[in-house]
Amino acid sequence: MQANQTPTLVPLAFAAGGAFNTIPEASQISTNPGGASLVDGFPPLTRTPIAAGGIPPAGLDMNGILNLITQSTRWAHAGGRYGYNAAFASDTNVVGYPSGAMLMSADGLGTWLSLADNNSDNPDTGPGTKWAPSQAYGFSAVSGLTNTNVTLTPAQAMKSRIVLTGALTANVQIILPTWTREWTIVNNTTGAFSITAKTAAGTGVVIPAGPARVVGDGTNITQPAESIAAATSSSQPLTAGQIGAIGSQGNLPINTSAKVSGVNSANLLVNGSGELGLSNWSFAANFAPQNDVTGGIGGFFGNTAALSGASGSNFTGNMAVGANVPLTLSFDAASNVSAGTYSVALVAYNSSGTFIGNVAAVTIPNGASTSTRYSAGGTTPAGTAYVTSSFNVTGVTAPVNGVVWRRVKVEQGNTPSLYSQEASIATVGGGTPVVGSVRNLRMYVATASATATITADEVIACSALGGVSYKVGSLSQSINLAGANGIGGMDTGSAPTNGYVAIYEMVNPSTGAKGLMAVNATSSVAPSVYGGSNAPAGYTASGLLTVVPTNGSGQFSPVLVQDRLVSFPLKTALTSSTVQGAFTSLSISGIVPQNAKSLIGEMSLASTSSSTAGLAVAADANGVGQQNSTATVTATGYVGNYQCPLVTAQTIYWNSSNTAGTPTFSIYIAAYTI
Repeated sequence: MQANQTPTLVPLAFAAGGAFNTIPEASQISTNPGGASLVDGFPPLTRTPIAAGGIPPAGLDMNGILNLITQSTRWAHAGGRYGYNAAFASDTNVVGYPSGAMLMSADGLGTWLSLADNNSDNPDTGPGTKWAPSQAYGFSAVSGLTNTNVTLTPAQAMKSRIVLTGALTANVQIILPTWTREWTIVNNTTGAFSITAKTAAGTGVVIPAGPARVVGDGTNITQPAESIAAATSSSQPLTAGQIGAIGSQGNLPINTSAKVSGVNSANLLVNGSGELGLSNWSFAANFAPQNDVTGGIGGFFGNTAALSGASGSNFTGNMAVGANVPLTLSFDAASNVSAGTYSVALVAYNSSGTFIGNVAAVTIPNGASTSTRYSAGGTTPAGTAYVTSSFNVTGVTAPVNGVVWRRVKVEQGNTPSLYSQEASIATVGGGTPVVGSVRNLRMYVATASATATITADEVIACSALGGVSYKVGSLSQSINLAGANGIGGMDTGSAPTNGYVAIYEMVNPSTGAKGLMAVNATSSVAPSVYGGSNAPAGYTASGLLTVVPTNGSGQFSPVLVQDRLVSFPLKTALTSSTVQGAFTSLSISGIVPQNAKSLIGEMSLASTSSSTAGLAVAADANGVGQQNSTATVTATGYVGNYQCPLVTAQTIYWNSSNTAGTPTFSIYIAAYTI
């Protein structure tokens, strides 16, 4: 069958404006001997000669049968779908929907997939075990969350995006079905309590503020590392893995005048403040945040009354983190304790809030009255959903401010970094976007030129694949292919002629300096991180931004770069009169670089005689990603668009057909992605 063999669409059911009998399901032989039914069809009496007592088939029955059938045909031709029907599912001739059946959701915006035969469950309101969502438009809003766990209905859970709002007064669990699928859960709740997404009987994950991607494996809810998204406003906390190292390592600022709120953010203060550190603490009796009125140390925490045999704990807020994560707690502390124990611990809990164990702990020596920087590290145990920092006194006797601490910091890794006020964040660690990620990248060269300017809201550079990452914001940088080698020019030598250059964002983590650098990418794939040996001293981080063509003078050819899309004036990849029955390779190395992943372009067909001509492109000889243009053409021809992936670098495959005359087949390329 071919794409141009579309049958005639049926706009009306047969006899829609005429008379017809409704065809019953049950047999009519005993009540209407000649009447048709779904179970009998036309009964035997209608096939018996009239002379022998037979009854001719009724024309109204024939109209009714065709009307019944063509109602479904008309509905299907109009793209109609069917929702769940309890009466149909319970009909003894149906006994439920089969495995693989697909039904429209009750709101008409999604599709359910049956996971079992003889399935009579209602997919929208049932237990959610025999149906799973195939696709769903829109999002589910769950509002008014306070202190009660919420089990999502199948209709709520079928949406891939779930938005939570409310003022929390206790930890809340969102119970998801045991499906194998992904969700994006947006935590817009307020209050110093946690939201945990889990299944009824399985484990789950704590959802930080803002959007987070979670995955259901049919038993539990997990959160992959790449789901950790950037905060989108100054009031949202940064989540574990977003920040790798801060302060002294560079000067790439977060563009906000507000304080950064950190929740288990690597190398960021627990409370996100480099000053008083008041956020989300729970204090034992006689402990409170204070300020050194002499101006010597500023803000600190301590006991405001003398202690005698006192015991208690001072906790930070919950910091969401999973199992098997190396963490380090560091802080300043002083002790004038004369009896008892002053200890500090990083404590792990599961998603139900049950204590698992200490990740790290340190005891402050009694009488250590000079403020000293302490640290302790460890790895979160199995089942960890969040950790807190706990400053504990056990049977302690001490004067006012005999138990003091400040500048608390929790970070990923086994080694504490220097404490800072966190006003300038330079290095971004695990959980950031991948190297070379860009937002609103643009480079436009209207006419051939040796110079170009690249702008972007933000780009990501890395020290190596899987290494430390660096965010560069509000980028606006220029490059000159004819200028001096180094930052702002080629890394070495001259720009290639009629070739390609890769452009990298280069970052010096020590100084915060950054700029563009071009590399000859004509004969090889440009790596995601600069792989040459000609980077200027100190520029140890980089990220590939784009790969663009050059002309015969080693200049930028006219080009428009938008994120990963590179567009240029239409270029001819093929002009041929050959009818090519099987897919044949076509080199496009003169049009796209080895980094190209897909193409966008046009196909044109024409013939000296009126004929049906066809032209197709694909990613390989097997027709992967095949795109076709088929039309009845003459010398005036026909033009169609295509988008094709690439399996082999700088190579596509094509075939063609023609029924009369001498054909002309042309393939053009207008853009590629990297």
